[in-house]
Amino acid sequence: MSFEVDALLGRLLVRLHRSLLQYVSQVSVWSPSDPSSSAAAQEIERLAARQAESVRALGAYLVEEKGRVDQGVFPVEFSDLQDLSLSFLLPQILRDQREAAAAVERALRDLDERVVSADGAEWAAALLQRVAANEREILAALEALEAALSAGAAAGAGRR
Repeated sequence: MSFEVDALLGRLLVRLHRSLLQYVSQVSVWSPSDPSSSAAAQEIERLAARQAESVRALGAYLVEEKGRVDQGVFPVEFSDLQDLSLSFLLPQILRDQREAAAAVERALRDLDERVVSADGAEWAAALLQRVAANEREILAALEALEAALSAGAAAGAGRR
């Protein structure tokens, strides 16, 4: 595989591995003890695990090709987001997931446009297509979760 393909996939791995979704799944987040909040927290965990599958697939490919993977670090500004409520964080998680999904789509276009003839580019493109589909599905699930929580909050406010 070419250095260019390695670098492209390596940047994408760090972007996904250090996403806000991954961060929130690893730190303390406040959520009320009601059933809808518990279900929302479980959904976040499930979606983070799905994203981690993409990270593992990218990592396995890179380890096979170059023997190592740079996992990156979480952005320092994420540290301000610990112990906040999931309902407060969800719009930020959604925004970050939109950016992550767009980064995968850009990587796929870059691979198609710039490194079509590179050794391993076809396999990398197939991998990126699977990652892109996974990230789009995660985004759709997060949007549905936000809509459900908003509807539940509106219904709760109407009962007061």
